[in-house]
Amino acid sequence: MILSTRAADVLRDLLEQNGEFLPVVSPENPDVALFHPTTALDALDKEKSVLNYLNKEKTRPYMVARYWFVEEKLGDVPIFVLPEDAGKIFVADAFVERVCENKPTGFGFRRLWSPELGSVRCDRWQGPFPESEDINL
Repeated sequence: MILSTRAADVLRDLLEQNGEFLPVVSPENPDVALFHPTTALDALDKEKSVLNYLNKEKTRPYMVARYWFVEEKLGDVPIFVLPEDAGKIFVADAFVERVCENKPTGFGFRRLWSPELGSVRCDRWQGPFPESEDINL
């Protein structure tokens, strides 16, 4: 995740415990930070989620079409990846709230799941998202 140094400073306490900041050398834009999340949670409920697999035996998932999480496994981790979907970064409410409070630009969030609603349909992965559904900063 590429962040401005201001956004990195605002989120640092949430990020440092769940990943690593990597050095960035950019003479054109020295005001950037690179964060690599390393916390992988096995929190996906594979029975309720909709997964696409690489093989007929359904032992090698490559993409999650609809998410359903085991709430107890999420704990209070603000940012994480899933073993089944390592290419995507997931954030919890604490992360979203911090971003909303401090208003760094360039963030967009798409709700995929909540304990109250369960899985939320997600047809598009790229923002901007409809204002009624998502947070775009």
